[in-house]
Amino acid sequence: MKKSDKDRPYLFDRKVARLLDDMTARHRRVLPVRVDFTFPQDYQHDGGNTEIRRLHKRLAQHYRDRGTDLGYHTARQQASSENPHYHSLIVIDGDHVQSPESVQKCCNKLWKDIVNDDRDGLVDFCPHNSGQPLDRLHMILRPSSKAVDAELVAQEREFEAAKDLALLRANYLNAPETLGRAPYRMREVFTSQVRRKKR
Repeated sequence: MKKSDKDRPYLFDRKVARLLDDMTARHRRVLPVRVDFTFPQDYQHDGGNTEIRRLHKRLAQHYRDRGTDLGYHTARQQASSENPHYHSLIVIDGDHVQSPESVQKCCNKLWKDIVNDDRDGLVDFCPHNSGQPLDRLHMILRPSSKAVDAELVAQEREFEAAKDLALLRANYLNAPETLGRAPYRMREVFTSQVRRKKR
């Protein structure tokens, strides 16, 4: 049984739900990946979002060139630092990419090029540690068309649980205590567009 948005009261942005619904409708498997992006301490940041926009564009192009579909949800956050940082949930066609490490390494390479800095530590691969409030992300697998009865019910439950976990992780990025500190009218949340259905 499919949950509606109103059954997910923790959702911060319905665009994330639509993105995941779209990706899981078009792909049998969808891999969610967490990555954080920071700037070097001495980076001359202009206060905008130029760098993360470039990252989104280059990352999507990198995988598009390889015939692989990708979406993202990114939140800009800023605490005491002069520079912002970004928390991203990337969702990618799991039939083409099974390893989160390969996506994280690609992000690392692209970000270093964008900020023109070869130092490590600017991209956090967000490893899961015990005691964290949310479980480790895992592949979202759509139920098999051949599954029936108890097997179908079990697969549907696993599918919804994996998708809801990705939604929770996306919501967790939008911490209210760190949003709202960007310059006036500066965008803080970025979600890739859902593809229009072909007529």
